[in-house]
Amino acid sequence: MREIKFRGKRTGNGDWVYGDFYHTQLHKQGYSCCDVYMIRDELDEDFEVVFATIGQFTGLKDKNGTEIYEGDIVSLYQGEIKVKGVAIIKFSYGYVGGWVVIESDKDVNKFGLSLGLHNNITEVVGNIHDKPELLKITKN
Repeated sequence: MREIKFRGKRTGNGDWVYGDFYHTQLHKQGYSCCDVYMIRDELDEDFEVVFATIGQFTGLKDKNGTEIYEGDIVSLYQGEIKVKGVAIIKFSYGYVGGWVVIESDKDVNKFGLSLGLHNNITEVVGNIHDKPELLKITKN
């Protein structure tokens, strides 16, 4: 069974925080005024995070042991040959296991990572928040 955890960038300083995700609302004068997105780390500290940066852990690691999260940009290989370039990890409820890779630099691909195709992922090369320049995918 895979570990369920999330990551997100903290509001204020932009540091990544990892752990359990939850949503709450701030209250002022007895009324709910705004949504707040939080991650509680392994030390039970709560941190407000930017909603757009929240990504779930896929349960997979790359060749270096780096955990792969939704929003990561990964290099794809078959054996020792780079065949797909980079791809973005996203989530889709329509696939068994849910995790898919969409948008490689050669074409648009969707496949379930739970179906053994995760073996083509060599390493995490960045993510859509810290290295947006990697998203300049050229279509041939």
